[in-house]
Amino acid sequence: MPDIYMAPTHLPARRYSVTVIPAKAGIHFCAFCLSPGFPHIGRGMKRRRVFTRIRKWIPAFAGMTIKGEEQNEWKQQPFLTQSGPTLKGGVYLALSSSVSNPRSPGSSNSSHARGMKLDASKPTLPFRPAWFCRGRHLQSVWGYFLRKHPRIPWRRERWDTPDGDFLDLDFLDPLDAGEPGAPTLLVLHGLEGSTDSHYARGAAASARAIGWRTLAMNYRSCSGEPNRRPRFYHCGETGDLGFVAGRILERFSGPLLLAGFSLGGNVLLKWLGECGDGVSARIRGAACISPSLKPAACAKVLDSVPGYFYRWHLLSSVKEKAELFEGLHPGLIDIEGVRRARTFHHFDRLVIAPLYGFRDELDYYEQADASPYLPRIRVKTLILSAADDPIVPPHVFPHAQVEENGWLSGVLSKNGGHVGFVSGRNPRAPLFWAEERAFEFLDDCLRA
Repeated sequence: MPDIYMAPTHLPARRYSVTVIPAKAGIHFCAFCLSPGFPHIGRGMKRRRVFTRIRKWIPAFAGMTIKGEEQNEWKQQPFLTQSGPTLKGGVYLALSSSVSNPRSPGSSNSSHARGMKLDASKPTLPFRPAWFCRGRHLQSVWGYFLRKHPRIPWRRERWDTPDGDFLDLDFLDPLDAGEPGAPTLLVLHGLEGSTDSHYARGAAASARAIGWRTLAMNYRSCSGEPNRRPRFYHCGETGDLGFVAGRILERFSGPLLLAGFSLGGNVLLKWLGECGDGVSARIRGAACISPSLKPAACAKVLDSVPGYFYRWHLLSSVKEKAELFEGLHPGLIDIEGVRRARTFHHFDRLVIAPLYGFRDELDYYEQADASPYLPRIRVKTLILSAADDPIVPPHVFPHAQVEENGWLSGVLSKNGGHVGFVSGRNPRAPLFWAEERAFEFLDDCLRA
């Protein structure tokens, strides 16, 4: 097991006072946060009283309250080394030779960074969960249920695929649409997501604000309309991604960046590994947030008792699609067995395996895993995960591959949930740390 290092190297100097509060009251605070009225509390005459009470409850949920005074200077902090897989706090980075330190105030701007609002003088701070969003489950569901979706004026195009089917792709042009060399960001969503997913919208809004073009890809059956061919999508299907990336490189002259979330992260890593040394030089960087590496381990977690909520939500959605699929292509799947399926192992055995020619679900999980392809990646790639992810277990994090392959950078945070990483102080306007870190990394790839 390679050493794991705490990062980043630049931290603001603070003076802390810590007060430990009994954890019992945290139950009440958690229930209060999850109540339907939480986003609307504090209005009118009781606003100050309610939020004063919340501030008293913060330590109960966080375990401590931290009061600090930031200083203007940034001072160098030494690396803290922790051998083995044990995590004791902070953000942990599996460093490789390609990982650069956070940008210094003297970093030069690239020609593609016109209009950039990224502040190159301040490096990204380590992830600290928001006081109102503690715990791996709340971190994981906050964006789905409570994130304010930015209004994205998507422009949809339908591309015919070589096998006689189609893919629906949503475009968001940069504000300066007249610059043909603007970078293009290709976004890959997760299981049962779409371009309407909160993280896809958030990435598109951030990309447009800094002058990038966004193209979000809907997998087959995920655009709201059934596809022509008897196919679904799965975590190892890279043919459609290769087709879309090729069309983008033909159509636009600027560099291509890619971002994959959850299942999309595994698809992206596998495709980059399949490309190997033959990858286009115009593909400048990739970022994967909570990638579902080792699908067998992820399916085992989803099918366990702690994964019931996520399994129920996701399995209900794919079973509805299977019903629609049976109406369009009768006899290709065992629809009665699908209706009785209670686990992803069962569903994948009855649907994904026969449609894609796998022996069974275990053969599918083995062949779809991107882990064996990581040593062949030749594009600067960020892999960002959380040790408390309720879907992707921490032991699947590719420490050894990140250490050996200089093109890979890895971040394993102690907290963050699954595609969560909610931070900030204001529950009405939270920050999404992983997206900020991904954009900083991709911007560094353009500047290199």
